[in-house]
Amino acid sequence: MKLIIGAAVAALLSTAAAAQHKPAPAAEAAAQPGLGEIMTLQQLRHIKLWFAGRAGNWALADYEIGELKEGFDDATQLLGGDVMRQHVGEPMTALEKSIDSKDGVLRRCLR
Repeated sequence: MKLIIGAAVAALLSTAAAAQHKPAPAAEAAAQPGLGEIMTLQQLRHIKLWFAGRAGNWALADYEIGELKEGFDDATQLLGGDVMRQHVGEPMTALEKSIDSKDGVLRRCLR
């Protein structure tokens, strides 16, 4: 009898442990940000980039441009195709060049 109860308890514990490690499909879908969340973060990154450019903080500007690129990659994965590259590819390249050159072009553009 003790053996049967012990086996039942062990089976219950292993089932409970396995259930804890597998996220529910609905939870996985809820964890993925939607386009609204992605673009809200993009807006914050643009603001930070503006302040960094105005202050001549090239390290922060370089970091924020990298974050913007990641955000646009996330939006591209969500939307599919190359919609984001078509609309923001050229301006992003121009911003990167301004930041890399540290020549103040970005600061003049942000006035």
